[in-house]
Amino acid sequence: MTTWNEIDFLPPRYREQHVQRRNFLWRVVVLGAYLGLLALGSVAQRAKLGNLQAELAQAQQQLTEAQQYAAQLAQTEQRLSRDRAAAQLVTYLQHPWPRTQVLAAILPRVPDSIYLTELRLYPLAQQSSSTPFWQRPTADRKDQDQPPAPPALADLQRLREERSAIITVVQINGVAHDQAVLHTYLQRLAEDELFSAVELISIESLRDDGNIQGCAFEVCLKLRPGYGEKQPAASRTAGSLASGMLTSFPSASGQGGGR
Repeated sequence: MTTWNEIDFLPPRYREQHVQRRNFLWRVVVLGAYLGLLALGSVAQRAKLGNLQAELAQAQQQLTEAQQYAAQLAQTEQRLSRDRAAAQLVTYLQHPWPRTQVLAAILPRVPDSIYLTELRLYPLAQQSSSTPFWQRPTADRKDQDQPPAPPALADLQRLREERSAIITVVQINGVAHDQAVLHTYLQRLAEDELFSAVELISIESLRDDGNIQGCAFEVCLKLRPGYGEKQPAASRTAGSLASGMLTSFPSASGQGGGR
């Protein structure tokens, strides 16, 4: 049985209008929600953009500081390179062994039976294997593009090339009453790290009324290269000199005719 509440007296067009109004309200609600979401997204994006701009400004400031530090570092390295080259040049100019050190290595070891008559210290030029500058290969383009070396370093290289063919020699002349004592003395000199070579140049017997009273000798000592100098390729160590020195010394009887 149908009740009065179930009977619809409205025409269909009223029901359609009701549905349209309800759909319109839903569209308004959805559109409003969409616009609200867009507004929230816009605010969030604007805030994020502001943060990114602040980070960009901070990064640019850090980049500027880093570039300034890099420029300061480059200047410091250049100044350090110049100072190091100047220090090497000054040290090289002071490289010759002190004469007092050379005398201290020679004189205190002289036995009582040996008398020194002459001691000379002088530079000696030796054959150089370096190529003249006009025969040296031209620098490559890559080397030409590099910054020039500090003037002190260029002077140091030039001085080293000039000094590479010069060694310092000590010439000793004297009289020994006993050849064995002389050999022992020269062996002690050869063991000293200050000398790179000890050579007995000559030895001559001294006679008095036909009796041998001793021998006159001449010895050449080559100083070991100092700071920055090239070590001669043919130089021997003190141990090898000490072991081979005695066998190379001429005897007094074999040298009886002088130098």
